[in-house]
This record gives sequence, structure tokens and C-alpha cells, in this order.
Amino acid sequence: MLRFIKRSMQSVPYLSNLEEECMYDIIYSLETQKKSKGEILQRRGDDADELYFLQSGIIEVYTQFEKKEFVLERLFRGSIINYRTFFMEEQGVCGLRFAAPSILKALHKDRMNQICDKYPKSLGKTFNQYKFKISKEGKAIPLDYVMVLPSRITDKVKQTTRKKMLVGTEYKREFETRKAEFQRTQGRSMTEDEKKKYLESYIPNK
Repeated sequence: MLRFIKRSMQSVPYLSNLEEECMYDIIYSLETQKKSKGEILQRRGDDADELYFLQSGIIEVYTQFEKKEFVLERLFRGSIINYRTFFMEEQGVCGLRFAAPSILKALHKDRMNQICDKYPKSLGKTFNQYKFKISKEGKAIPLDYVMVLPSRITDKVKQTTRKKMLVGTEYKREFETRKAEFQRTQGRSMTEDEKKKYLESYIPNK
């Protein structure tokens, strides 16, 4: 668990470079929360006053429009939620619900402030600078999370990308062969309309 939290903290700007004592104060201040599938973590309009590290499970980020519900994102192990809104005293603009039994590590903003007071020259300074920067920008924070995809999904994305690249290479090679054959048999080059017709009829091998 320690390794997981340390790695996750590196994704939060004001938690990424802390002295060891301060880092462990934060880690041991985290509250473990176990959630069931379908349970609501945060509704739209709720106060976002806790920072969450998703240790296991899946969280759905969802919203409603014209009485229809839309799932915007699915968050997996290692994802971080509310790392900005929890200290801005803002309300959540999207709903958060568990799509599977899950375990969270939560840090309340009051406890965060206590730790900042204990380490004013490190965490306190970095945290206040980050809050000032966010406040000065004055931008809305509709989706406040760091998403981490599991390896099975990233591997699938890589495989899909590679397949598309291979299909593109296959198409170019086949198209050059077709053009050369057309030139040889017809004694002229393909017109733009003929090239377009070939492109529309091309079906790559699966």
C-alpha cells in the first residue's frame, strides 16, 4: 500500500516533492473507505472536501443532460479525485459512483491544513503557492481527477494503434501496386476519380 500511495502522490503537484517525514504524515492520515458497487461517492452539487486515491475498484464519472445519464469516464486503480476542488471549497459538477466494489484512501481538507501548519516551509509553502495559482487562473474545474489506465487497457490501445499503422502500410503498398498495374494495362495514370473509387472499395485484410 505504501508504494501505491507514494507513486500516486507523484501525480499531485503539491505532494510530489516532500521530505519523508511530511510524506508519511500524509500517508498515515489517509482514511480507508470501502465502497460497494452502485454506491454514490459524490453527487453533482455536493461539497468536494476530500482528496481521494483509488486503491482498487472502478469509479464512474457521470452527468445528466435532458433527463438522460451519460458516463463521461471510468477511473481505475491509481486514479486521484478532487485534488484541486477539495481545497477550493467548490461543489462537484459531476457525479461519482462505484462501478465495482472499491477501496479508497481519503484525505480531508481539515487534516491537510493541519499538516501544512506542521510543515510550513515545505508542504505549507508549496500547497499555498498551488492554491494561489489555481485561484489566480480563475478557471472552472469541471473534471478534477488524474486518470490512470490499467495495463490491460493501455496494451489494447497499443495493439489497436499498431494494427491501424499496419493497415495503412498495407493500403499504401497495395495502392502503389494497383497504380502500376493500371499504368501498364491502360497506358495512362489513374484519374482522381479512379483513385477515389479504389479508396472507397478498399477493404484491408483482417
